[in-house]
Amino acid sequence: MVRVMSLSGAEIMSRTEVLQLEELWTEAWESFATGESWQAVAAALGHHCRLLRGGEELTDAMTEIAVEDELTAIICSIEPWMKMLGLLQEDGTPFSEAYSRGDLETMALKLGRAILSIACCHGRVGHLEGYLSVDWPFGTAMPKAFAESTRRKREGELLLTPDREILPAGARLRISCAEGTHGEESVRTLSKAMTLQDLLELQRRNPLDREEMIKLLASPKAVECQAEEVHRLVKVVDFEPPEVHLQLAYEFCREDDFC
Repeated sequence: MVRVMSLSGAEIMSRTEVLQLEELWTEAWESFATGESWQAVAAALGHHCRLLRGGEELTDAMTEIAVEDELTAIICSIEPWMKMLGLLQEDGTPFSEAYSRGDLETMALKLGRAILSIACCHGRVGHLEGYLSVDWPFGTAMPKAFAESTRRKREGELLLTPDREILPAGARLRISCAEGTHGEESVRTLSKAMTLQDLLELQRRNPLDREEMIKLLASPKAVECQAEEVHRLVKVVDFEPPEVHLQLAYEFCREDDFC
């Protein structure tokens, strides 16, 4: 039994037969007709998909599938990231004919992770003032958010202002706590985009308490680097759109340096 599922859990197609993954995508492509599902299959024809057998993810795209196996192919579209970054317009067309669909997907993955990682550095020890930024690392054609030049930013730069979207609606966000600390933990699908301000508020809502700081500063790692302080931070553990894992972690520092 082979099932192709969308991220929402809706079944796209089901077929009992011995199939290889390439044949599965061909069948799914022919079965789809309209709307978002069609775009999801287009993404799945690349490598943005997950194939599970008996609850275990398969990493070999050409694994032979037996008739008695029950498989679930989960189509993972990164289109929400592409639209958030301005790589796709609202009607789904590329912002520039200079890049292929594959190029845009690669850009979305690289920029999406860079923006999220740099956003997590906002307000950390060493960030004195101003907005952090991400540079456009590709060709001369760039989306509007990067291309425009103002008094505050140069061309090719994206400022991470408090209202900057760093995760799109539809992303599946997991939040966990580092060992030895406590705070809010959850797994949810974002109903609206997450901004830098939302990220900062997540960190502020989950400070280290006094007992945690005392225990952490007495840990072997803290003693080894002669840490004088420990601070809460948020870090990216995993970035595999549409799934993102953020951790409420911490960092040690001394008065004169980081540990």
